[in-house]
Amino acid sequence: MYVTYEYYLGTYGGRHASTVAFPGLEVRASSLVNYLTTNRVTEDTLTEPIKMAVCEIVDALEKLDQTDGRVITSESVGTSQSMSYDVSKTSPELTRAKSILMRYIGHTGLMYRGV
Repeated sequence: MYVTYEYYLGTYGGRHASTVAFPGLEVRASSLVNYLTTNRVTEDTLTEPIKMAVCEIVDALEKLDQTDGRVITSESVGTSQSMSYDVSKTSPELTRAKSILMRYIGHTGLMYRGV
């Protein structure tokens, strides 16, 4: 567990995940971070940017859960509501988590998969 609900609310300013949903979302977010960093995040490397990334991933996962895992690519609201979804075969969770994590720690080498 990388962040607590108190950190999510207080430091990050999260508003989307409920007290009940947060533990599961945090586990999923941490798991994605572990996957994308090939388990390089340790107590020594757990920095503020990683914690913030986990919180943003929690919010992204909550939003994906609300749309049954479908990524909304466009939406129009007016006399009739219309939504378009991304139908690519890549995992929307993984794609979104990678994008978020790159912004926070892409420059640190923690995501490097080469030798």
